[in-house]
Amino acid sequence: MYTAYRRRRPDKGDEYYLDLIPATRAALWRLGKLHVIENVEGAPLGLSLVLCGSMFGLAVRRHRVFECPCLLLAPGPCRHGAWKETRWPGGRSLQRGGPRVPCRRTVEVGRWDLPLADQRTAMGIDWMSRAELSQAVPPAYTYYLGCQLRRIIEG
Repeated sequence: MYTAYRRRRPDKGDEYYLDLIPATRAALWRLGKLHVIENVEGAPLGLSLVLCGSMFGLAVRRHRVFECPCLLLAPGPCRHGAWKETRWPGGRSLQRGGPRVPCRRTVEVGRWDLPLADQRTAMGIDWMSRAELSQAVPPAYTYYLGCQLRRIIEG
């Protein structure tokens, strides 16, 4: 509901983009267990942490927000400047003489014109399809959060 891709389907009404965050949060709180809710920037999450691929040395600028009833810490700030070279195709634009494909410093996951192998490498995932990658959370994020939660549980 909160993703920028929603603008690509203006024909879909609000009933297509259900806001399940309040119901999910309420159900998890009723369970009384430690939990994490993930979404994109702009989603109405409570006490939250933003993780980015640049924090983990991944060639993907993929900000994801994680809500948890306990305090979670980031491994550091985003390091978007860490990528020096332009390598991957960026957004298409038209110029005199036809289309050109400018290059980007990071991989835009889900693009049809970028090799799937590059997208998988950038996300740290070697088993997903392009469509699955476009919806995925990099495993580095999950591992990082899992380590913090394990320390909290073990005391």
